[in-house]
Amino acid sequence: MIDYAYLLTDGDVNRVAGTRLLKKLCGLESNAIRPIVRGDRKGLRTSIRELLNNLEQEAQCAPSLLEKWLKGYPAEGLRCIRIAVRAIESWVMADTEGLGKFLGVDPKRIEKEWRNSGKPDFIDFPKDFLVQRVIPLSPKNEIRNSMIPGENERVGKGYNNQLRRFLSEFWDPVKGAKNSLSLESALKRIRKAFMEGKK
Repeated sequence: MIDYAYLLTDGDVNRVAGTRLLKKLCGLESNAIRPIVRGDRKGLRTSIRELLNNLEQEAQCAPSLLEKWLKGYPAEGLRCIRIAVRAIESWVMADTEGLGKFLGVDPKRIEKEWRNSGKPDFIDFPKDFLVQRVIPLSPKNEIRNSMIPGENERVGKGYNNQLRRFLSEFWDPVKGAKNSLSLESALKRIRKAFMEGKK
């Protein structure tokens, strides 16, 4: 019986996303998910171990990024390795319903913004796309003011805080998987790892 999981990520936003995935798909409570940020090798024993990272512009494909990310690390201990294509923002925009509630925007308007790209996975710079094309649609001043960047900034000063709030309170990865092949693949792999761990 699996009663806890280790979650390896490259940062706090991905930690929140990974926690949400494990809670939604595996029924684990927050206190049963033990986050480990890249570089911290302590506490790794036997359990489901999920690695969540962004592809973004670090590599041309997921396998080459994994090779770079896991250099010097015993990957055989990892049961589930998932990479958001191209970034966690792709998975954020894929859940148009949840993002619509968060922003106070009709989900169809969000989908219309990324529809020309096909799916959010195919947007080259999803973080920039989110703050330049999607966030400005929101009528909520607090969200716009904190997430939209000022001069010489890529994102607003409250961007990460708002993104963490969306991921923990509004994001539904199951609904988002309908618009993201990489998220759909992640859900299947996490479910499989969880079921194998229960045997």
